[in-house]
This record gives sequence, C-alpha cells and structure tokens, in this order.
Amino acid sequence: MKLSLSTGSIYKWAGKLDDLITLCRDNIKIDGIELMFANKEILETTRLTAKNARWLKALSHVTLHAPVKIIMNSIDENDIEIQLKKLEYIYNSINAKAIIFHVTNLPKLETLNKFNFKFIIENTTIKGKINLIEFNKIINNYNCDICLDVSHAFTWSAKEAQKYWQKLSSHIFQIHLSSSRGNHEHLPMSNLDKDYKKSIGFLGLINKPFVIESDYNDKNINFLNKDLNFINSYFF
Repeated sequence: MKLSLSTGSIYKWAGKLDDLITLCRDNIKIDGIELMFANKEILETTRLTAKNARWLKALSHVTLHAPVKIIMNSIDENDIEIQLKKLEYIYNSINAKAIIFHVTNLPKLETLNKFNFKFIIENTTIKGKINLIEFNKIINNYNCDICLDVSHAFTWSAKEAQKYWQKLSSHIFQIHLSSSRGNHEHLPMSNLDKDYKKSIGFLGLINKPFVIESDYNDKNINFLNKDLNFINSYFF
C-alpha cells in the first residue's frame, strides 16, 4: 500500500501551495502528495518551483484535488474549462495519477472528456444529499473510478464506508483517510475511537493508496510524523 498526504491537511501552515510542498519534501517521509486547490484563486496563482516539481514527479502517487466548488463558484462553462485547463497542465507537468472532483460539484461529462487526464469522483457527506444509490448511478454514467472518503461516509452511518466497498470495490482508486467522531470529520487518525475503528476495519483488505486528509490545524511537524507513524503501524 502507498501512503500519501493531502496538502489540504496542512493548509494553515503556509500561505502558498508551493511552500506546503517544500514543508512536506523537507520534513516527512511519504509515498505521495495530493495537491488540494480549495478554490479557483489558489489554482490560478499556484506556481511550482522546479525543485518541487521534480520531487513530485519522483513520488509514486501524486493526485490533484479540483476546487471544491468548481461549478458553484464559476461564472460560466468557459470559466470551468479555464480551470480544467490549468489542472491538466499541472497534472501533466508532475505526472499525476488522477484529478479528484466532489460529486456535488461535478463538471459535465462532455466537458471532462475534452481533457487528457484521469478523473475520479469523491463521495459526499450526508449534507451533500447524494446517497450510495445515486452515487453509483453517477459513477456508471461517467464510467470512472472513485475516491472513497471514509470520514464522509461515516456521516451517513457506521457501516456506510463498507457498503461503498462492497458495492464499488472494482472502482476504488484511492482512499481519503481521516478519523471521525460524532459530527467532527477529518480528525487525526491517532484520535480513533472504538466505533470508528470498527467502521473502517475492512480497509486492511484494500490494497489501494491511502491519502491522509486529516486536519492538522497547528503547525507541528513532530505530531504530523507521529500520526503518520501511527497509520503505518495500524494499516501496514
């Protein structure tokens, strides 16, 4: 299995995405990185240094996360395509494996098909109101793989993530991994409680990349590495 880290987990640690990449490059041992573009402004202004681009290309699992509200916050279809073109450029420049889109903000299939990148779709929390049945219909329509976010699934039920695995195992490209407790999502994995531990027990059977998407709000390299070590010992 490969272990990757989303830059969204440490977005408060630096003002620029390239600086977050440098932090990861210099301070943690990881198989991959997911570049999180929270909004189109970050996407438009991101520039990668040559050193960081080379480091990303050398990693075994690099993915991009499209702006979370790429449809909602776009002016028109042309605005969406401009963002997709920038994503495609970054994707090709660092040999990324896929671009993730939230199912609640999904470009039209005919629009995505204009571009040369692999796209995958991420499941939503209960607030997104797209359940497994509807999600499955969308996956079949788009004929694509998925990013299974276990913390999102847990907001529906303790057994929801396993239901996704049972229904869509052949489509799982990667896992978004973080802990969850009550209404709190994306907690560090070292915060596991017995209910959540039980809900993700099946993950040990999945040989797919795990992308850590916990919120590490305070800049603490030691705690981040401690959490990564916990994940490695727990799953690997």
